[in-house]
Amino acid sequence: MGGIPLDRSRPGSAVEQAVESFNSRDSFYFGMAPEGTRSLKDYWKTGFYRIATRANVPVVLAFFDYEHRRLGIGPTLELTGEPDVDLVAIRAFYADHGRGKHHEKMSPIAFPPEQE
Repeated sequence: MGGIPLDRSRPGSAVEQAVESFNSRDSFYFGMAPEGTRSLKDYWKTGFYRIATRANVPVVLAFFDYEHRRLGIGPTLELTGEPDVDLVAIRAFYADHGRGKHHEKMSPIAFPPEQE
């Protein structure tokens, strides 16, 4: 599937590695889960947002709906660079697209205050 290696010896470099991968290829798709954990947190991790804005690429929203046994791909979101504005659009999409198996562990769609 064309995976790219992640250099774990360079902490904090994953965003830059992903941006470089976008910028050095004619076609590149990158998938990740913004919650970034299996436990409940107060916010999403911001890596997906930083990658998309730095690489100037859209975000394609997708979902897994455990209750109804379905998954899907939603709209392509061109980020504005304004996290508060973009999170409103992301929240609106996910408001109608089911819940995960362990929905009690689903983090709110928010970024940490220091990242906004």
